[in-house]
Amino acid sequence: MKRAIKTLVALAVCVPFSSLAAVNVQIHRDVAPIIIDGESVGFSFSKKSEVELANGVNQLVVRVEKLVDKQSEKEKFNSRPIVLTFNASDTEIYLEPTVNVKRSSQAEEFNENPTMRLTDQSGNEIEVTQAVLPTLGGVTRDYEKELIAYNKKSGISSEVDKNVVTAVTVGSTSSIKSQSSN
Repeated sequence: MKRAIKTLVALAVCVPFSSLAAVNVQIHRDVAPIIIDGESVGFSFSKKSEVELANGVNQLVVRVEKLVDKQSEKEKFNSRPIVLTFNASDTEIYLEPTVNVKRSSQAEEFNENPTMRLTDQSGNEIEVTQAVLPTLGGVTRDYEKELIAYNKKSGISSEVDKNVVTAVTVGSTSSIKSQSSN
């Protein structure tokens, strides 16, 4: 009995520390992840609101998905997918679109230059390389193949076994420090 209590106490002490050994990403309700560190999220009836990533360089493919006002009706809006590559360790990050899209006209403007903002728990912006994920053509999209082609063209290599981006060399994309504007 004493051994079981000691084991439970030891586990309870370790739990808070294990949650600090990663990057926790809180995802805005309008943002839907498509790929997380090389792995497709797949279909789900509910959006992921939180993702835990390993320390170091990570890569997400996300888009804004929501209903927007178009005249007197609602219309489904899916933005173009955005590739986000960033480096973070032992922190909590908040991911949100740079614009609050409510109307169809705002959705069209956002889709011209879709960008996301990453901030830490103190509100400081995290440097992120972001770009629209280019399509490979075809009837349907294969986001995983498109991401592999994007990384290859951009000079971003990935570690296949862990599906984690390990080295980033910025090629045709630009490093964007998002500006705080809604």
